[in-house]
Amino acid sequence: MSGLKTGEQKQAAMSRDRSALKSLFESASNNNVPGCMKAIHPYVNLETSTFEALTQFKDGRERTVLHFAAQNWAKDVVVWIKELIEQEKVKKEDKDRFVNGKDEKGITPLMCLCMNLPPPSVPATSLPFLLTTLLSLSASIPLPCNSGATSLHYASGSGLLQAVQLLLTSPSSKSTLHSLSEAGTPLHWASGSPHPDAPGIVKLLLEADPDTANAKDRNGLPPLITAAAGGLDGVASELVGGGADVGVLLGGGISVAHIAADNGMVGTLKAMAKIETGRKAMMVVNDDGETPAELAAGQEYRECVRVILEATGEGEGWEVKYGELKAKSDGRVRSKPEEAEGGKKKKGGDEGEEEEVVWEEEVKAVEEWRKAVESKGEVTDSDKEEARAAKEMGNKEFGAGKYSEAAVHYTRAISLDPTDPTYYSNRCACYLKQKSPLLALPDAAVVRAARPEWNKGHHRLATARMALGRYQAAAEAAWEGLKEEAGNQDLKDIMQKAVKKGREENKKMGK
Repeated sequence: MSGLKTGEQKQAAMSRDRSALKSLFESASNNNVPGCMKAIHPYVNLETSTFEALTQFKDGRERTVLHFAAQNWAKDVVVWIKELIEQEKVKKEDKDRFVNGKDEKGITPLMCLCMNLPPPSVPATSLPFLLTTLLSLSASIPLPCNSGATSLHYASGSGLLQAVQLLLTSPSSKSTLHSLSEAGTPLHWASGSPHPDAPGIVKLLLEADPDTANAKDRNGLPPLITAAAGGLDGVASELVGGGADVGVLLGGGISVAHIAADNGMVGTLKAMAKIETGRKAMMVVNDDGETPAELAAGQEYRECVRVILEATGEGEGWEVKYGELKAKSDGRVRSKPEEAEGGKKKKGGDEGEEEEVVWEEEVKAVEEWRKAVESKGEVTDSDKEEARAAKEMGNKEFGAGKYSEAAVHYTRAISLDPTDPTYYSNRCACYLKQKSPLLALPDAAVVRAARPEWNKGHHRLATARMALGRYQAAAEAAWEGLKEEAGNQDLKDIMQKAVKKGREENKKMGK
């Protein structure tokens, strides 16, 4: 019976601990200091101080009460903890261990504060006070989490302008400006953020260290490409003005000017027009024979066309030229893919089977994806969980019709776990919704290469090729998908439409 009693006592103690843990963290999240004190009161005695009792509590993800308080901008609770540390004269090593304690992902309380926008009931003006309080407790700015991100990364990506300003006043923040996380430097994070304050944050980061303007992420991409691909005009404009290289070329001969023109980024083009390399980029012809001005005209971005033509010395009578470019874009006659300069052939699986046309940018995209997977190495469980969380955020934005914002989250997921083709597929869908098939095509190629048996890849590739007027190649991609799933009506529709359009093109050419 005594053994049973001991077991019952242990079970009761565990139940009490779970109840106290829940009460403590809920109180901390709700900025309820009396609730926190009540939750830990049974654990405080002559041998255990209030601070020591607090440090004993961690949830299943290794988060402490300070993590919860910081995450929820609980000003009163943070002040209470600071006063406890001072009143109980906590040793420096014990204080530092608690204040800079990491959860299972390596996230510290300071990072929790910097990665979250304020709850509805908390005024944004609380941020400077909270941040200053944590820093006064020796919260570390350069300390990285498991993915390599620091507090400055999170503040930059969350659009917390005040936090970035305050963090940059600390000498210790200087070393973090070049810190490379899975998704790049703090400038990369800010450059991919759709937050209204993102341009201001980019400006602050560039002022702190102009050399970060052309830093590469682990996929070899600079911040400007991140911003341009997301259609973030204000951010990209700041980057161009801050010294970002506008002469960089992507696969398929795509320049920054092509991306900006295709996304209607007038501010970015105006900033580029002030720089010689920017004006040269506006004259680049991609592998499909298209100029940035033609892409802009095809999307009916009149102001973009005007800016480009004036910058390249063709501004006189630009409205007439706009009409010509629009007509050229609308009625562009492409030769068959196998005869086009940018096309390559890939042998079919069976003897005598027709060879499928594969385009240069598709090949390059798959090669770069394989390098990214190899460079990443093992994808940890923590990375996978973070990637899934980013995907969920992207799905939410996509469902709300915010395709640029969704693409940013999917890009984040890709950087964490490049082995999962669903993230590329989702980002591809964003670009297609934005009518940016030049950006969608590489992602579609990766999806099919990563998971050939998944019809989503064939569908994405066929759709992107179709949007680019590569009708034979679109039909071939749809046909490959139908081999996997003969009854797929969407693929049948794409193939029939592609074949019809291809015949119309051939008829125009007299073939």
